[in-house]
Amino acid sequence: MRCRTIERDPSLLGADFTAVRARYGAPLRCANRAGVLVFAYPGRDGVIDDAVAVADGVVVRIDPGILPAPATHGVHALLGATVGEVFARFGAPRHVVRRGGACAIEFEHAVVFALEDLVVGVREIAPAGGAAEGHSSMVTSTR
Repeated sequence: MRCRTIERDPSLLGADFTAVRARYGAPLRCANRAGVLVFAYPGRDGVIDDAVAVADGVVVRIDPGILPAPATHGVHALLGATVGEVFARFGAPRHVVRRGGACAIEFEHAVVFALEDLVVGVREIAPAGGAAEGHSSMVTSTR
């Protein structure tokens, strides 16, 4: 019996997550489940919390019901991007903190959280003197 995932989109299995983002857009959210990154995307019946699974930087599972995510703007469009894409957009960071394989990279307007070279969370930094609280797209949270 063939896996429905392979029948759905065989070209993305074994690819890096950049190929998934190119085809389906930025994910809705991300979670780390026992060392496997899972990304949420829309499906026919609502959000599929584990629509795409990435292990060691490689796509190992794609739900056959995955649909393209709605367009996202601002820093939250970086969810699932590579750390290289973030540096290309923001330039040099103010501060970097590493803990194990994860890191938090602080820029002028956002803090980006990365694991396996992928952005798994973003927190927007409110402008100095602004009363607004920064909005977050964090691991296991919605954007």
